[in-house]
Parts: sequence; C-alpha cells; structure tokens
Amino acid sequence: MRYFFIVERLKAYFQVNNDYQVAYRLGVKQNTISAWKRRSTVDYALLITKCDKANLNWLFKGEGTMMFDEADVGSPPSSLDMPPGPCQQCQIRERLIQSQQKTIENLEARLETQDGQKRKVG
Repeated sequence: MRYFFIVERLKAYFQVNNDYQVAYRLGVKQNTISAWKRRSTVDYALLITKCDKANLNWLFKGEGTMMFDEADVGSPPSSLDMPPGPCQQCQIRERLIQSQQKTIENLEARLETQDGQKRKVG
C-alpha cells in the first residue's frame, strides 16, 4: 500500500494526473509503474535521481513538505554546525549503491558459474 502512495506523490511532484505521465517523466514504461504497485517496490535510485528537488522524506514516507524550502535553509552551515556523520539522503544513496554493487557481484558470479557449466558440457 505504501508504494501506491509513493506513485501518488510522484503525480503531485510532476504535476500530472496518471501513471502514464509519471512513467514518461521518469523515462520508464507505464507497465513499470504498474509493476511497482503490484510488487510493492520502486526503483529508489531512479526516483532519487529524477526527483532531485523533492524532499525524500515526503516522497517516500509522506512526511514534511514536497520540496525543500530554500528560504528555510539560509546560509550554508559551518562545519561546526553539521551533525556528525553523513546526511540522511547520502546514507540512502550509499545503501542503494552498496545494494546495487552486491547485485552486480551476485550476477557476475552466476554468469561465471553458468559459463563453467557450459564449458564442461561442450
């Protein structure tokens, strides 16, 4: 159910009325959006990339405002004002990158295994 609401928030962000228009703005096919709803998943990396001005808490959780308000940000904080560790968005992006790297490694291992089996048979 949460993924349905993410798609609905994407409609608001892109100011469109239907899934087809969301898909067009994201550069994917409309059936990709339908699959996200059906499978309860979304392509987080794609959404982070395409919705770079959106508040990710709003987009993924429905919390806060749609866009970051530049007026509320003010001047850049000094290094003393920064909380320890990376920002939340950076952490999300890093987790996505790590997840994608693991997926690539697993797929490469499967390909190597399949190649080895083909050589034994052939």
